[in-house]
Amino acid sequence: YDRWWEARKTWQEVINTCRTFAVAASGLRDPAAGTRLVCESCMCFVLALKSHLREEPIEEKELGELLKWESIEELNDSACPPLSVVKQLNADVVANLPDNHMASVVLDGFASLIEQLVDSIGTCERIKETPMVFGYVATLRSFLMLWLVTLPLALIGEYGWIATPAMAMISFLFLNVEQMALEIEQPFGDDPNDLPIEEYILALEKEMLEMIADYDKKAEEAKRAAADGADRLTGDHECGPALVVDIAVDVRVAHY
Repeated sequence: YDRWWEARKTWQEVINTCRTFAVAASGLRDPAAGTRLVCESCMCFVLALKSHLREEPIEEKELGELLKWESIEELNDSACPPLSVVKQLNADVVANLPDNHMASVVLDGFASLIEQLVDSIGTCERIKETPMVFGYVATLRSFLMLWLVTLPLALIGEYGWIATPAMAMISFLFLNVEQMALEIEQPFGDDPNDLPIEEYILALEKEMLEMIADYDKKAEEAKRAAADGADRLTGDHECGPALVVDIAVDVRVAHY
């Protein structure tokens, strides 16, 4: 169970880091474009990490509204797809740093987040690639089978016919526990007792889309405000000469 719980904590760290990435993108040169770029990269990372841990390629049907297949397909040829995504994400952040004294501060913050993503890849790989010791597992299974085989000898003489259903129930429970242990030994799969990674990814995608929509709305409002301001300036500029002419005419009329 500790393997399953550690895997769960690691995936939550990945989700939290992606959220922090999306929020910190407001410090880039163009907040709206930077947020979209970072959100797309975060979604690409979680998909690549899932496929890497399950040793299966990313499929086009897995992509949501944020990602395009042309930019994802090449990741299937990478030895470590999530690491390739992190590398590209770092390059995109460096290319979009603000042109002021805050650039170094923003870069340091993103560097820390990049390090957290790389650490999460290593933690997941350690869980996946470290199976239970064969001797330990073989001993436990042998003891379990020996106990279940000899248990009827103790039950039948004392409980009679009740021993049969009791033995069936006890065997079912112990073998079910053994099966659950086998499943959660590799918690990144798609068995019923494994982590619901798809649910985590869908929830993160919803959050990323909301962040992008919010920044797109703010960018649209800023453009609309700038356009209204330009229209007002243009209108004042056009009305200025006419106002001067009217004043001049009034002066002439008053003179005569």
